[in-house]
Amino acid sequence: TLHIGIGGEVREVDDNARVRLRARPGTRLTSTRLVDTRNITGVSRSELSHVEAAFALPRFRVQGEANLLQLDTDTGSISLSGHYVMVSVPIGAESYRYRSSRGTFDRLRPDGRYGAFEISARYGVVDLNDGSITGGQQTEMALGVSWILNRNLLFTLNQTQVEATPDRDGLAQDLDVTLLRVDFRM
Repeated sequence: TLHIGIGGEVREVDDNARVRLRARPGTRLTSTRLVDTRNITGVSRSELSHVEAAFALPRFRVQGEANLLQLDTDTGSISLSGHYVMVSVPIGAESYRYRSSRGTFDRLRPDGRYGAFEISARYGVVDLNDGSITGGQQTEMALGVSWILNRNLLFTLNQTQVEATPDRDGLAQDLDVTLLRVDFRM
């Protein structure tokens, strides 16, 4: 299965509008942000370009996305970007299923009595630096294992290493995030 998506958006904004971009380090469960443009002033126009792709065989999946944001300001043009790539493999007889009506992959369905397991790896970069904008650059590398006990219950354990070089304050910072998630669907 091959999935490809392309998107874009152009916005004309009020003169002297402010834009702020920032990213969390590998989880939405924290308010910590290592990269942050703070307020970019004098923005008159923004252009967002997005591309995504996924390829799956029954026992292997790779997917990725890339975003580019261009801002026109009273002092010039600014380009900020982010992208990721992820690889996942089921352990066992389970396979990936694609829903073309939604453009998404379904969660693995366990074939065995003890559920299904999946191993994944992810690499991503957010670059909020361009010219006088020094929001920082954040790189994330993650490894994860998921246990899909049944159609309603999923356990996921992720270990993510985050590096900000430099962060929003011009310093190099490292952060390790361990996340255990339980997903129950009714």
